[in-house]
This record gives sequence, structure tokens and C-alpha cells, in this order.
Amino acid sequence: MKKQIFRGNGMRVIAGRFILTTLFAAATLAGTAQSTVSKSTTVAFVQTQREQLVFKVNYQNVEGDKFEVVVKDADGSVLHQSSYTNKVFSKFFLIPKTESVKPVFVIRNLRTNKTEVFEVNTNVKVIEEVLVTKG
Repeated sequence: MKKQIFRGNGMRVIAGRFILTTLFAAATLAGTAQSTVSKSTTVAFVQTQREQLVFKVNYQNVEGDKFEVVVKDADGSVLHQSSYTNKVFSKFFLIPKTESVKPVFVIRNLRTNKTEVFEVNTNVKVIEEVLVTKG
């Protein structure tokens, strides 16, 4: 009988540890890469989906000028590059999740040449918790 109680408690400890670790890692990632705001532009971490980080970029282009969005990885390789003329721009970007994920978002107005650069730093921390209960 005691063996079953220990197994039940042991499974609860393991399940609890897994849930806490997952939640803490997600919260830490969201907290460090959550949102960067400028006057007319925001870059926000949304979620992790299928081994990719999802970011949402909003850009207020009041004049309707042509602008460019470039997304680079930590090595400076271009992951995405496109030009737009939307007055209200909102788009999701999927960035491959690697050990050293540090994407850089560059939004540049092609008429005025005004450039905004958003660097994302991510840190994942794992906390292991051990629970001992008297049965």
C-alpha cells in the first residue's frame, strides 16, 4: 500500500516539476523578449509554436510611404525582407528557435530613410524543484 502512495506522490512531483519548468521557461522567454515600443512601431513576442518563436510587428505609416521590413538572425543572415506601403501594418513573423536566438528587426522608411532597429534577446532558465512530503 505504501508503495502505491509513494508512486502517486512521485508522479505528482515529476508532473509538477515538468509543469513548473515549462511555465517558468515560457514566462522567462516572454519576459525578456516581450515587447519593444517606439512612437509608431512595436515588436512583441507572442508565443512559441512548433519550435519557432512568433513575433508581431506593428507599424503606423501615417503618410503611406514605402517602407522595408528586414529580419536578421544572430549571424546577420537575412531571414525576411519585404517592402510595404500599408498605412497600418501588422504582421506575424516566425523565427526558428535555436540555442542562440537573437533576431533583429529593422524597419526603414524608404522615402525619409528613417530606420528603427529592434534587437531581441532571449534567455531560457530552468528551475528544478524537489518536493518531499510526509505520508
